[in-house]
Amino acid sequence: DPLLVLALMLEESRYDPDAVSYVGARGLTQIMPSTGREIAGRISINPFFTEMLFQPELNIKMGTWYLGSIARRFKKRVQDNLGNNHSHITKSDRDYVAMMLAVGAYNGGESRVKRWMAKYGIQDIDEFVENIPIYETRRYIKKVFDSYEMYKAIYKD
Repeated sequence: DPLLVLALMLEESRYDPDAVSYVGARGLTQIMPSTGREIAGRISINPFFTEMLFQPELNIKMGTWYLGSIARRFKKRVQDNLGNNHSHITKSDRDYVAMMLAVGAYNGGESRVKRWMAKYGIQDIDEFVENIPIYETRRYIKKVFDSYEMYKAIYKD
């Protein structure tokens, strides 16, 4: 969803294409150089140079590819966790949960989110987020989704 990507970029870089984080992430979607090299290889960007992460169009392409790849993996996990036993949960709700988990993984790492899922469960996604032990990731998910909901309200058809 382009509005989710806008919300993510707001939190990551405040829309500054030249942003560099204290750990070295770069550009609008704050891609780490090592992650950028990996993504570049997967989406056939050759040659790849770290400075390319400051190119807005390329950075957004890489960031959305990365978020999408995480989201696809979490959609499967959410289906496995909330599938038949939770038939009252719609596909749209499951997709929303998967995106929240993917956004959390974008910030805190996929393996951490998987561990938290195993520990806390995802039957109540709000409770899951509140149980995240890393303040930065918990706050990040809330801020991205607050902005996402605001953008949806502003830009709805």
